[in-house]
Amino acid sequence: MNFQKKKIKVPSPTFPIVQIYDLKTINIWHYDLYRIEKKKEFFNLDFDSAVGNCVIVEWPDIFSDYFPKDRIEIFFEDEKNNARDVRIKLFGTLQSIKEKLWKKLDQK
Repeated sequence: MNFQKKKIKVPSPTFPIVQIYDLKTINIWHYDLYRIEKKKEFFNLDFDSAVGNCVIVEWPDIFSDYFPKDRIEIFFEDEKNNARDVRIKLFGTLQSIKEKLWKKLDQK
């Protein structure tokens, strides 16, 4: 994929719950599930249409059973001194590319 540098405002989707960013070559669906309590509410968010695009989900915990088997999860945890611990976990067939990914990251 070729992403051109493009500045866009990225507001928190907390109030609309889902925000869609059209980047011409790909759509990014950004969900904030913090206020969603019932699975019925989750199913009304058209998540099935988002799959196949780039999907970012904040507060995914209670709905993770409905996510695709092939996915990447990124975890951010605040640390001391304004630092963050970032963990990346690959699922499904993506697990097989893990070794190649780490080799590339080690080169940088």
